[in-house]
Amino acid sequence: MSRLIAVVVLSLSISGFGDPVYFSNKRGNAFYSEGKYDKALEEYRKAQAGDPGSAPVDYNMANALYRLGKYGEAARAYARAMASSDKDIRRRAAFNRGVALYKGGSAAVEENRLDEAEKLLKESVSQYKTVLKEHPADNDSRHNLELALEKLEQVRKRRREQSRKDQSENNRENKNDSDNNKNKDKHEQTKTDGKQTESKTAEPDDEKQDMTRENPKTDDRPRNISREQAARIFRAMEQDERELRKKLRARQAPEAPREGRDW
Repeated sequence: MSRLIAVVVLSLSISGFGDPVYFSNKRGNAFYSEGKYDKALEEYRKAQAGDPGSAPVDYNMANALYRLGKYGEAARAYARAMASSDKDIRRRAAFNRGVALYKGGSAAVEENRLDEAEKLLKESVSQYKTVLKEHPADNDSRHNLELALEKLEQVRKRRREQSRKDQSENNRENKNDSDNNKNKDKHEQTKTDGKQTESKTAEPDDEKQDMTRENPKTDDRPRNISREQAARIFRAMEQDERELRKKLRARQAPEAPREGRDW
């Protein structure tokens, strides 16, 4: 930026001998000129406590906060100073507030806090537009406005890229989940098919066993035969029985007890 901040510190008119606000502000200005911004801030806070509505004190405090890198607090202090009845203080505070917002937005970008960065840069742009409405010939404000707009566009581009990246990652995760679910369903289906196959394989055996249990043997079934056939069967059975007795007698004869034999 061609003009980052107005480094002018403001002095207070003496309101009375030994006025603590006046001397605190004066000591703050001395520390500020020496680059001791933390000590300057302490003195400005003392002055503000004694005179909370002092626009020059708010302005000087805002400058010290800015130098310490506390851009948010600086922007708020500049905003209070813009309520001054002094036209010069209002103009300086308005310009410097735009700078503080820009710096805060840039810091947020570096820390990848893009939402906050966009908000601060939009406020910076709005602040410079307000300054230019009142002071169209302020080339420094116009230059800073262009830089703020450029930085804002960079942030928005990064946010779009981040959004696309996040969406792509979500789609990838959803696809992986979907594939995992499909594989799981396929695995479950395979297990189910295996069980069905086992069941189908077992069913014929069960049916066969059931049939074996339910159906009596064919030999046990009664047969319808004629009287003549029955007579022949009985005669054959009697003949077989006589033959069997003969064989038994012949086989049993040698096994008769031997009586009267000396050993």
